[in-house]
Amino acid sequence: AWFVAAMITGFSQDSWVVRTGIEALDPADQYIRSLYWTIATITTVGYGDITPGHTAEYAVALIVMITGASLYAFLIGSVASLLSNLNASQNRHKKRVMVVTQYLHDRHAPQQLSDRVRSYYDYVWERDRGLNDAALLNDLPGPLRLDIMLHITRNILHDAPLFQHCSDPLRDALLMALELQIYPPDSYIVRKGEPGKQVFFVTDGSMEIIFGEDQRVYGEFGPGDYFGHLSMVLGETRTASIRTLTYCDVYVLGQEKFRKLRGDFSEFSEVLKLLSVEKTEKVSKMLIDGIVL
Repeated sequence: AWFVAAMITGFSQDSWVVRTGIEALDPADQYIRSLYWTIATITTVGYGDITPGHTAEYAVALIVMITGASLYAFLIGSVASLLSNLNASQNRHKKRVMVVTQYLHDRHAPQQLSDRVRSYYDYVWERDRGLNDAALLNDLPGPLRLDIMLHITRNILHDAPLFQHCSDPLRDALLMALELQIYPPDSYIVRKGEPGKQVFFVTDGSMEIIFGEDQRVYGEFGPGDYFGHLSMVLGETRTASIRTLTYCDVYVLGQEKFRKLRGDFSEFSEVLKLLSVEKTEKVSKMLIDGIVL
């Protein structure tokens, strides 16, 4: 268009083609010169080495400058919006950490506790970038949410006898009732003497069993292990404590949901009876030693 603006005047003496001396050049060279001016004008305000000389060229120059300014504003706005959206969740995370840290400081909490809190938030951020698993899954329809749960709890489904004895409907109801909890290192998930009100399914991390008056380490739990059902079924208090060694992802089944499952599925009681007969070697040894979790 910039070259045509000069051509429609018959390459008059005041046209940019004549003034720059390219009217006799090869068409490819003329195109390159025209493209050079167009890019220079769109991306900047032009360098002044090639300027319009008559009305048609001024009109084309105005259109190119307006187009360039509009595109520049649009691109800058789009990039700024993209960066803002990318940092939005991180900014919310940082603000939450800052508020909690300030709260602990105002309450004169020890520095070690503040460091543990900050480390927990850092782990949560690295794990899921501030996304809330429960909130995300709750927005999905039931069948799709169930498919996701079947995938992310596949280790539990494979290793925990509780699920191996369940029919598909009972298994699905169990999965939908689970809630994810994240525990930082050196935290007690359960303590000796507590009533059994939850069942815990470990999907990631490791934890140790603390037992006896001397608080010795009896053993460890890891991905695929579960505990808590015996104290809940037997109605007894826990006789040992569980303390995390690393960050642990644990799915929790509360007492109310546990009772609801027993009421909705008659086979659930039979499954529990089978578990009491077909205990794993680890659980059997724990029961012999007097450990009820």
